[in-house]
Amino acid sequence: MNQKTLANWLQSLIVVAALCGALLYGIVFPSVGERTVEKFPELAGWFWPWLLFLWGSAIPCYLVLWHGWRLTGSVRRDESFTRENARRLGKISILAAVDSGYLFLGNLVFLLLSMSHPSVFAALLLDGFQEKVNPRTPVVSCPDTIKQIVVFELVSFKRLTDEKTWQRNLVLLVEVQRN
Repeated sequence: MNQKTLANWLQSLIVVAALCGALLYGIVFPSVGERTVEKFPELAGWFWPWLLFLWGSAIPCYLVLWHGWRLTGSVRRDESFTRENARRLGKISILAAVDSGYLFLGNLVFLLLSMSHPSVFAALLLDGFQEKVNPRTPVVSCPDTIKQIVVFELVSFKRLTDEKTWQRNLVLLVEVQRN
């Protein structure tokens, strides 16, 4: 494969990633939020803070794509191993760390403001921990861990709430497990 073909493939992947991000941030997150508010109207005040927080996480992601696009231009010119590309890769790694820190701190703030559930924060920590322990293990295995955490939290939550609230949350968990 020559440099031009490689650059074309990389740019195609970047475009696909950008479109997937636009779909996720522009359609999926808002519609999931709207459906959540429909089922749980008491969470309506959380919709915009959470949506703005999630949209904020898109900024470093799209900056990574922009730096990747610029990197493919130098690959096309057969200038793959340059100081400029090393700087671009360094910026990409910094942006990844910034995004991880942003998600961690944002979830912590929402948790402290009682706008999140401890299981969401724990899942975030476990997901990051799992990647550090064994990066070859697919993140797909993490939903089982999340489900276990949610079940544990629901059992704990039952002691703190009334029976009707607990049953409604249990029904939601069963719906999630079916999907």
